[in-house]
Amino acid sequence: MFSFLRKIVFPLIIAVTALAISGSAATFSVIGLSKLFAGAATAVIIMTGTLEVSKLVVASLLHQYWSSLNRLLKFYLTISVIVLIGITSMGIYGYLSAAYQETANKEGITQKELAIYDSKIENYKNQKSTREETSSSVQQRITQLNEGINNIEYSWVDRDGAGDQRELLSTQLEIANQEYLRVSNDISKLDSTILALENKRFETEISSDVAAELGPLKYISKISGWDMDKTVNILILIIVFVFDPLAICLVLAANFAFSQAFPKKRENIYGEKVVITQTPIIELEADPDDLPDLGESKPNSKEEKKRDLEAKISQINQSIAQIKKSTFSSSERNTKIQELQNQKQSLTKLFKQGKNNDDLTITY
Repeated sequence: MFSFLRKIVFPLIIAVTALAISGSAATFSVIGLSKLFAGAATAVIIMTGTLEVSKLVVASLLHQYWSSLNRLLKFYLTISVIVLIGITSMGIYGYLSAAYQETANKEGITQKELAIYDSKIENYKNQKSTREETSSSVQQRITQLNEGINNIEYSWVDRDGAGDQRELLSTQLEIANQEYLRVSNDISKLDSTILALENKRFETEISSDVAAELGPLKYISKISGWDMDKTVNILILIIVFVFDPLAICLVLAANFAFSQAFPKKRENIYGEKVVITQTPIIELEADPDDLPDLGESKPNSKEEKKRDLEAKISQINQSIAQIKKSTFSSSERNTKIQELQNQKQSLTKLFKQGKNNDDLTITY
């Protein structure tokens, strides 16, 4: 069960995750670049969408055929993938920054509305303060007039003109009372207006979704000491540096996981299916018996070495015959036969040299 999960399920999970992240990055990048070049949005969407797909294909190509590609092509394709990652990251940055700018504009409009309410409230409060000062002054005058009337009643009883003086003060007192009532009414109206404006300001502030959207950013800005724009810019850059590079890494990881789960196989020179672990190289290994003995010389060692060379030449001839009957393509068959012919030629040369001298040492 664990082997099945490791061989099939886990590579599929990696592949699906890689495609999901790549698709998200491509979508954000395409939208961001289309906003950046709004004059040709459709053309930009087609172009960037094609480049996004080609980026994944090139990354997989480099992973699968790295050892087979020539250096110039590998260099160009690697640079292309890096540049495409930069283009995708630029598109993602444009998309996220545009989204923040839209929210910031809404926040600006809301703040202006609140500032207007604050200005009106402050103006009415100033008017109220002026009215309250007037009311206090009128109250003092009323008090003074009442005291004057009382003084006339008690001090000027037997004097001439006391009645006229009292009548004058009474008239002034009536005017002062009327003014006091008017000012009191003005203060009451101003209180009602201020209360209504404060309610509207509160409704505007709580009904805006911008506060909820920017709340976390404002908190981060507050604890970091950075302004809002700098905070948002740093967060966007962090997302950009992780997003598309992670997608490419997961694509490479998916290729690696599938290559481990389903290793490549090929036919050997005998037509058998074998797992390819590295580029096959046909090597001729020296037999320990063929190595020169620095100690005692063995009897008949020369004859044994000749027989061993003949056996190896015969084996190569058999291999060539089998390759000629195999299902390899013409180019592959010729390449393998040529390699074996070269080995046969070397052994034949060594065999002929052995007839002319006693040294049949094989040098590799």
